[in-house]
Amino acid sequence: MSAADKPSYQPGDWVEILGMHYGRGRVLAVDPRGRRVRVRIGDQDWTLKPDQLKPTAPPDPAERPRPVHGLHSTGAVQHQVDLHGMTVEEALLAAEKALDQALVSGLFQFKIIHGHGSGRLRQAVRAMLAGHPFVKDFRFGEPHEGGLACTVAFLRHEREP
Repeated sequence: MSAADKPSYQPGDWVEILGMHYGRGRVLAVDPRGRRVRVRIGDQDWTLKPDQLKPTAPPDPAERPRPVHGLHSTGAVQHQVDLHGMTVEEALLAAEKALDQALVSGLFQFKIIHGHGSGRLRQAVRAMLAGHPFVKDFRFGEPHEGGLACTVAFLRHEREP
């Protein structure tokens, strides 16, 4: 994509964060050089690079707003997700939602428990993490964390380059 093809954002534009699954947000501000965009999604403000966003249509007025903090009814911050007993498709959806919640909660590390099994779930989870724009790195768990039955993801936040 050339520089001419990249969208330029203006305050008030509706956008989605690439790789995230919890809704639309509005552009609050764009730095003078266009290198950073401040976006509000729900009650959270994010400062992102323009290539981490995609333009989207405004929500339908009849559409009920979805809360950003909505994965756990207790409101407690979850530091891990257990995928035992799920199909690969169910597990990936659960892992992505939990990862989104971890990012919104400001966590820098998150554990995904996938078990040993056939290895299909482990491979799918690690492939998802490898392509996630807010995952800086990941590794298998240490023996006291669950070893090869889990993957620990290290998260990148908007404050980091």
